[in-house]
Amino acid sequence: MFNDKYYSMKHCEREGKIYEILGIKWFKRLLLRIARSRKNEFPFNGYFLKELSIEGIIEFENKSKKSERSHAIIAILILFYQFRIIIFLEGTLDVLFLLFFTVLNVITNIYPIFLQRYNRIRIKSVLQKMKLIKKSNNC
Repeated sequence: MFNDKYYSMKHCEREGKIYEILGIKWFKRLLLRIARSRKNEFPFNGYFLKELSIEGIIEFENKSKKSERSHAIIAILILFYQFRIIIFLEGTLDVLFLLFFTVLNVITNIYPIFLQRYNRIRIKSVLQKMKLIKKSNNC
């Protein structure tokens, strides 16, 4: 469903500024506060780096891609449900449901996708630095 082109950083997101404007740092702090207290419970057990090595960081990056993919699929499914509500819109209750599902989708799927992409910028930077250090130590 997603190829390498999807995961590559677009020019507008390489620095992460667009995500910072959207408040991703605030969202990240909130999520980490929740995740630290429930570190060993699902779904938070994969949020933290287990091994500080190139292999461990690559494994963490792959987990983030898998998580991003899951959030994207669920976000699309909720969008289809929202379109169904829009098509058969009858009253105030439907508008409230539409608003509820929009807020729910943004908080539980769209912002986590943004966070995964924002973190991947940092992951790539750390991996490049670690590979350079490893190269210089091997010479």
